[in-house]
Parts: sequence; C-alpha cells; structure tokens
Amino acid sequence: PLSCTTDADAASMMVKFKAFGETKWNKLTMTKVGETFQVTIPCDATNNPGPLSYYVGAKDAAKKWVDQYGSKKKSASFEIIETDEPEALSFPGGQPVERCISKVDCPPDFPGCTPAEKKKCGEIDWGGACNNSTECACGLTCANGTCESAPSCTADSDCDTGACVDGYCGVPADTPDEPAGPYKKHWVNVSVGLDIGVMGIDNACNPIRFNENGYQCFDSSGEQYFDNNIDAGEQVDDVGTGLAGGQLRIKLGYDYAFTDHILAGAKLGIGFLNSPPKGFVPVTFEARGTYVFTSLSKTGLRPAIYLAAGYGEGAARAQNTVPTKGPDGNLNGGTAAVYRVGGSAMVAPGASLTYAIKPEMGVTLDVQASLYLPAGGLYFALTPTLAGFYAF
Repeated sequence: PLSCTTDADAASMMVKFKAFGETKWNKLTMTKVGETFQVTIPCDATNNPGPLSYYVGAKDAAKKWVDQYGSKKKSASFEIIETDEPEALSFPGGQPVERCISKVDCPPDFPGCTPAEKKKCGEIDWGGACNNSTECACGLTCANGTCESAPSCTADSDCDTGACVDGYCGVPADTPDEPAGPYKKHWVNVSVGLDIGVMGIDNACNPIRFNENGYQCFDSSGEQYFDNNIDAGEQVDDVGTGLAGGQLRIKLGYDYAFTDHILAGAKLGIGFLNSPPKGFVPVTFEARGTYVFTSLSKTGLRPAIYLAAGYGEGAARAQNTVPTKGPDGNLNGGTAAVYRVGGSAMVAPGASLTYAIKPEMGVTLDVQASLYLPAGGLYFALTPTLAGFYAF
C-alpha cells in the first residue's frame, strides 16, 4: 500500500512504479480518502524481491502539476523481501490491505487463492487503446477506449462487472462473454422519428366515424366538417385503405442503467406535421424500461427491446381530400382533409439496434409500435426513429 499527502491544492494524484528487473514504468491513479491519496501496488509487481522504484505527481482541478515526490531520473524506492511471516499492512486509519498470495501451490478451494491459469489478463498496459477490458493487463480496465486503473477489490462480489484479479476488478481474458468493464449509469439521447398510420373507412366525415373510429374532417378554413349522410352508395367521403403520414416527432430522453443490460427512464417529445388544425395536443410523455442484449460497457452493435407507456396523441392525414357540401346540400363547398386521431393514453413496445462508437457514445435505429387509446377510437402507428446518445 502507498499513501501520500501534499500541502498543495491537489485534485488528483498518480504514481508510476517499476518492479525490480523491469525496464518499463507502470502508472496507477491514486484514490483520495480524506486528506490522503492511496493506492495498492499490484501483486504482479510486488512478487519480485528487490527494490521497487516509484515516483508520485499531483495535479490541481485544472490538470496542472502542483507537487511531485521523486522523478523518473531520481525515483524513490522500497525493498521487496521474501519472508515466511509477512507483516499485516494497512492504510492510515486502519483500512487493511489484502496480502498477496502465491498462486503456484494453492490448496483446493482455499479462499482468495486461485491458480493463475484460471485468471489470465490481457497484454495492453496502462494508456493503451482497447475495445474491452479482456485486452487490458491485470489491474486495469477498459474505459473510454483506453486501459486505465481498475477499482480495488478483495473478492469477485466487490466488482460491478468482471472478476477480482490480484486485488483489482477486471475481466479475465479467458471469459470473453463477461461485461467488458465498468458501464455508465446515466444515458441521455435525442431522437427524430416519423409516425406511419393506417387509414381506410367509408363515410369518414360522419359523426359516427369521429366518435367510434377517431376520424375527423376539416375544411379549408380549418373548421371541422360533418356529413350526416350514411348512405352506403355515397362514396364521396370514403377513404381508401393504406398508409398515411403522421407526426414528425422530436424527443429528449434520459435513462438510468441499473445493470449493464437493464435501463429505465423517460422521454419528452413534441410532434409536427400532419396534425389536425384544432383540438390536437402534440406533446408526448412516456416512461420506458429497456433490456439490452449486449453489455453497455462494450462497443459495436447492441440490440435491445423495450416497453413504453404514457401520455400522447397520434394522428395521420389521408393522402386524398374529400368534397364538401355547400349550404344548398350540393357538393360545391370545396374540399376537406381527413385525419385519423387517437389518444391521449398510449402504450408502445419497440425494438432498437444501436451502434456504439464508444461504450458511452453512438447512434440508434429504433422502431416503435404505438397504440393510442380512446378518446376517439384506437389508432395504431409505427414510428421508425434515429437517435444519438451520450452516457456519463
């Protein structure tokens, strides 16, 4: 264990060390505990008897160096010795440090003693580029595309993901299906999507269609138009079956990751285009739960499914207009646009495919099947969506 203090206004501190017989310096970020900075040198460095060289540097909140103990040319050191009765070590304040145990001749099922061949790490050292933590050396984890110092641990249960390897959370190289490392908890996204609704009914402008099926007609002045004629032979306000454009929706979302596969959150959105001129509320709010099939800590493709529910109205506009009747009852009043409207409650299962450029950044293609519940009748829409996200 190594513990340091400084009179400078230090926000972070790091140590570089080199085991006896090695030529390469390794780096670890120290953890601030009270007024001290602490770190545990990994067992693979302290297993070699002889002098272990090190030096320490401190930075302020602006990332400027404010203090240093030793240097690469004039490093400090302490002696690693072999002993049959090792001294129990602890940090200031009494926090114990797990003693390194030889992995060569481990008794079967001895706690904390696992043969080295069962927990092998990657070969990339601190600061090297990585895709996941299986590529990083022991004591390191892949974060933001580089191998960085991993959280300390005494058992696998201390790690959010992966396993405890030589006192640090990591992912053994022989378990590639394990999560790739620590995952971000907070996820924000912005999405743009277009509703695609289904139209098709006869006598669309009759009040019965409005009350039972959600169809509304509006004339050129923006006033709602009704045609009380329900004669099956009159086809002037019939709407053929087919797809129709709905709202272009922009949404802002937030999700919290409870695990590297399960998230829950909410979206707030507003709709444009193809909306009835009166009585339509374009704002939507939905809560959703998501299951991701691939760990949030990994890059690449991430398929997912989700279920959303909340408040919202949906509408689609028929491609054709219908003629309207004038005061004399003849078809000389102009034309009316036909809309199908549903809401204001909605439930929406969906599926998505994400490409994570980095574990915390990427784009998502999403298809949501929205069922808008009465008033006005059931209305169903598919919404293909493109979203960008960032996690922290």
